[in-house]
Amino acid sequence: MFRCAAAAAVLALLSGIYIDLVAGWIVPAPMPVTKYAQEYVLRQIAFVGGQWLPRMGGFFVEAPPFGLFMLAMAVFFYLGRRSGIRGPATLIGLLASILGLLASLADQAFLGMAIGISAIILSTKSRSAWLKPALVTVFGAIMVVLSLGSIEGKLKGASSNSARHIYQDSVGERAYHVEYGLSLFVREPVATVFGVGPGRYGEYVAETGFFPDTVTMQTTEPEILVEWGVLGLGVWIVVMALVARRAWKLHGLLGVGLLLGVCVADSFQSNWKSEAVFLAIAAICCPALTAENHETDRASALSDRVEAAAG
Repeated sequence: MFRCAAAAAVLALLSGIYIDLVAGWIVPAPMPVTKYAQEYVLRQIAFVGGQWLPRMGGFFVEAPPFGLFMLAMAVFFYLGRRSGIRGPATLIGLLASILGLLASLADQAFLGMAIGISAIILSTKSRSAWLKPALVTVFGAIMVVLSLGSIEGKLKGASSNSARHIYQDSVGERAYHVEYGLSLFVREPVATVFGVGPGRYGEYVAETGFFPDTVTMQTTEPEILVEWGVLGLGVWIVVMALVARRAWKLHGLLGVGLLLGVCVADSFQSNWKSEAVFLAIAAICCPALTAENHETDRASALSDRVEAAAG
C-alpha cells in the first residue's frame, strides 16, 4: 500500500515539474501542450511577499487541490514512519509530498500544515517546558509572515465591486456562495432542516446566470449546511466527533492535530470529497499506524528472540 501511495505522490510531483518545465520552454513538447502549460502556470500565479510566484499544480485542475493531496499524503507517510514502517517507500513518499506541498503555495494546505506541525511539536517529548511553546510560536510567526502577502492580495480583490469579485476572486466568490446559499433557507424554509439536496446547490445558483450548474460553494461546512440541512450537518458533526475521539485515543494531541489540519485544509476546496483526505483520516484512525503498536511489536519480537536463545 505504501509503495502504491509513494508512486502516486512521486508521479504527482513529476507532473508538476513537467508542466513548469514545458511552460518555461525547457522541455520540448507539442505546441498545444506548451500553450496549455503556459496558460495553466499563468492561472496559478500567487502574490507572496510582494513577489509573483508560480504555484505548482501538476495534472490537478488547480494548485490548491494539488497541495491538499500532498498534505494528506504527507500525513499518511508520516504516520507510517512513526509507527515503524521505515522502508524507502515511506521516505520517498514523505519527501515527495513535502516538496509538492511547499511548491503548491496553497494557503489552505499551508494552514493545515501549520496545524499539523504544531501538533507534532507539542506532542514530542521534551525536558524543557518552554521549548515546545517557543517552537510553535516561532513557526506560527513564520507562517503568518509568509501568508500576509497572499492574504492581502486576496482581500484587496474581495473588496472590489467589479464582476470579477463575484465569480473570479477566490474570497469574493466564496462569500457570494455562502450568502446566496443561506438565502435559500428564506426561499425554501423546509430546506433549513433537510437541505436542498446533496450536490444540488449548483442547480439553484445557476439561476443567477453567473455560474454553471456544476459549481459548488467551495466552503465545506456551509455547503453541508445548505445541501444537507441542519439535520444533516448535525449528523456530520457527530461523525467527526467520533473520528476525533478515536484519533485522540490512538495518538492523543498528535492525532487530533493532524485530523484538524487535514479537515481545515479541505474546508476551502471546490470539491472537498478528496480521496487523499479520506485516506489520511483512515490512517489516523488505524490502530496499526500508532507508535504504541510499533513498540508492542518490538517488545514482542525481542521476547521471542530471548525465548529462542534460552531454548
